[in-house]
Amino acid sequence: MGDFARDYTAGVRDSDQSVARTPDDLVSILHDVSPPPAAFDAGVAAIVEWFMVSPTAKPVRTKLISRDSHDVGYGERSGDTELLRFGCPCGESQIIEEHDNIPVFETTM
Repeated sequence: MGDFARDYTAGVRDSDQSVARTPDDLVSILHDVSPPPAAFDAGVAAIVEWFMVSPTAKPVRTKLISRDSHDVGYGERSGDTELLRFGCPCGESQIIEEHDNIPVFETTM
């Protein structure tokens, strides 16, 4: 963690990056500088600690890469399905969410 803190401080001092005011800012810096795996892990540990000492911190949000939506069903059972792709905070992969927005047809007896 000490190496990470020293490198981060040097980057701010040299104006290579801005001050991380939120965990999301720190994730952005990690993406921009493409650190080696050990430094990335130290950054992730710093974010975890940030949340532990400041539970009101704004959560890290991933960047939406794409959204596809398709209409399905008919009549009262019509709706849509959507496929959302987000960039993983690690910068190496994607998070994929699929949502079925189709109302359930219910009958009452």
